[in-house]
Amino acid sequence: MNDFVTTLLAAHYPAVGTVRELTSGGGTAGKCWRVTAADNRRYLLRRRGARTSDPRLVERDHRFREFLLHHGLPTTLPVAARDGRRFVQEDGAVYELHPFVAGRFIDTGSETELRELARVLAEFHRVTRQWRPKMEKLSVCQFEAAIPGGAAPSTRLDDPAAMLSALEHLAADTGVTGLHTVLGLARNLAEEYRDEIYAEVDCDIIHGDLNFSNLLFDENGRVAGIFDFDWTMPGARIRDIADALHFFAGGLPADADCGNIWDLTQLPRFHAKRTRIFLETYERLLPLSDREKQLLPAAWKTRVLAFHIEGMAKVPPERRLEFLTRDFPEFLDALQRLLPVN
Repeated sequence: MNDFVTTLLAAHYPAVGTVRELTSGGGTAGKCWRVTAADNRRYLLRRRGARTSDPRLVERDHRFREFLLHHGLPTTLPVAARDGRRFVQEDGAVYELHPFVAGRFIDTGSETELRELARVLAEFHRVTRQWRPKMEKLSVCQFEAAIPGGAAPSTRLDDPAAMLSALEHLAADTGVTGLHTVLGLARNLAEEYRDEIYAEVDCDIIHGDLNFSNLLFDENGRVAGIFDFDWTMPGARIRDIADALHFFAGGLPADADCGNIWDLTQLPRFHAKRTRIFLETYERLLPLSDREKQLLPAAWKTRVLAFHIEGMAKVPPERRLEFLTRDFPEFLDALQRLLPVN
């Protein structure tokens, strides 16, 4: 693969020059490589995931990054290739070359960094309300890779009706048993967070994939970069907040490998004080409505169910049922105790 990458860089990014070092940069849906040129300039080459490689999405992504940079939010804009575009297509895949941003994952023991994250997410949601023209909702097949033929495309991420359809298809098509808990959760969410209820809070632009791999901090505890806007689209901001609470307010074990789908989606350490700190900091800058607070637990549950379904595509077939069903009773119990916000 390294030969392919060096050939791609030579063909499309001649300004990079000789590549001195090429190492893996992780990734679960797509894949990344860290590139060091002979003159010590550093880059990150990224292969986008198949579901978000439609040129319309790629070009919107790049316009969005320019918008964020203009408004002072830290991110990167891909380097222009030889033909002037900011992405290249090779062997059916889309690649982007980004300037490398030095940084580290959040210190999950730091309340200061948690407040910084809450501040930046609130600023992201505030600033993106100025995006014009109105961002189009695009249909995506979010669960097709995990359960082929199981769910129709939807303009709503983590659509509980789509998840229920996919899970019912899985049970009927394969005869898989042991899905009682996740099927029950999907049925409940398809009712309590159905489209007409979701529409009450569907009024923002969301990041869509806020996790450890897509956020870096600098040595002073400030956010150094927000990345990966593959799933940025109109939606309910409580989805991003659920991601932040799940991954950052709770936190994963210190030895977790965020490039490993098992580690990334394991049950976090739920922490009531850190949850309160995040929500209070966020709301001082951009208050949540009463309805958003009421629906935050439902948004959190749909989020966890969604990345368990999606993650099935990234594990061996013989372990997919184990991956799908793990930790749900513990998660639901912990969430009930953690968020008496409604």
